[in-house]
Order: sequence, then C-alpha cells, then structure tokens
Amino acid sequence: MISRTIPFAIALLFAFASGPVQAQQPPARMSADDVAKIKVAVTGVVTAYGRYYTERNAKAVVENVFASPSYSVSGGGVTLNDPAKQVAQTEANMKRMAETGWVKSELPNPKVCVLNASAAVASGTYYRYRADGSEHSRGSETFVLGKTASGWRVVTIMFHEAPDKAMTCNE
Repeated sequence: MISRTIPFAIALLFAFASGPVQAQQPPARMSADDVAKIKVAVTGVVTAYGRYYTERNAKAVVENVFASPSYSVSGGGVTLNDPAKQVAQTEANMKRMAETGWVKSELPNPKVCVLNASAAVASGTYYRYRADGSEHSRGSETFVLGKTASGWRVVTIMFHEAPDKAMTCNE
C-alpha cells in the first residue's frame, strides 16, 4: 500500500508546489501591413542565402542568414550547426558543389507563412545551375525563421526528400 501512495503523494506535492497555472494570452492580431512587412523581410533573408551561396561567401551566410545556434534537418537527422565550425563547414559544402559544376543557386518565389510577430516559415524549390545556364540540380527546403536582435534569422533549415515538395500556407 505504501509503495502506491508515495508516488501519488510526490506527484501532488509537485502539482501544488508549482503554484497556479496561468493561461497564455492569445497573441495580438497583426495587421495586414505588419504581415506584408514580415514577408518582405523573410523573403529577403532567404534570397540573401542563395546570393551569398552563389558568391561563395560562407561568412555572410553564417553571419547574416543563420541564428546562432541553428539547426539543419535532413533525411539523416537533426544537426546542431556549431557556430565555431559553421563557416568552415559551409565553405567545404560550397567547394564540393562547385566541384560538380555548380555555379549558381536561387530560390524563386518562396512561399512565406507568418506565424506571429516573431516567427515565420519560408519554403520553396531551389534551382542550381551550371556555368552554361543549364540546370545542375533542384530540391526543396523549408526555413524556420525567428525575429532576433539582429533581424530575421534562420533558426532551422530543413531539406526535403522530394525535389518539388515545397510547403504551402493557408492564410
């Protein structure tokens, strides 16, 4: 009998010791103008990501696009992007891609969903090109962005398995 009542008593103690639970207030409704401004800012970050990659500017990718820390999610799992190693890892990835003939990346018309004043998601199909303008490869990715003291930054980047499987948003 004692073995059954002790866990119950401990659970009650923690429940009452934590004090009253207050309900979260729903976020204030953003104006259409606020949503439009966030979409422009988020699209700018995603566009800059492709531009910096094309310029082979790993430092700009890390410092101007990603939050610190950030995460990458692929079919292989979740990876914490170690800030101390992120520039070198990005440079190595750029070099590997260039060795396969890649010269340019772009993510035209990303779909942006504003979740609240501090969170948004952008998704789309990216295209990689060779020097002659032919398509090198394509894929889809989704960016989870957060509003930081430094502006909008990518908190998590997710690479999709299917090349044309971009996320959409119901607004």
